[in-house]
Amino acid sequence: MMPLIMVAQEDEPPHPARQRIEELRKVKMLEALHLNEDQSVRLLAREKEFRQSQKQLNDRRHESILRLKTLVDKKAGDDELMKEMQKCREIQNGIDRENEGVCFWSEGYSLDPANGRVHRV
Repeated sequence: MMPLIMVAQEDEPPHPARQRIEELRKVKMLEALHLNEDQSVRLLAREKEFRQSQKQLNDRRHESILRLKTLVDKKAGDDELMKEMQKCREIQNGIDRENEGVCFWSEGYSLDPANGRVHRV
């Protein structure tokens, strides 16, 4: 099962403890979903794409917030502040849209909202 985990590792090496926790999370997820190897590889690849996209959006949001802080510190005009606030809001809306689109990529599985458990459909 370890080669599957290696496929989905991030480009930047995380702290060893965080890396171990992440590997354990992936193993437990794959065990709970009872996926075959092909499905596991696809799921982990898509999860990696999703996490990379989330990181990029979070980085953009952080940069926008820093620009907003700089504008406030230099006592910028309302127009400049509103423009940067709108950019930050658009980034957050993108994050929200991606989070709403999160689903189980493997066919035949669903999440029961009542108890948060994954089950076969």
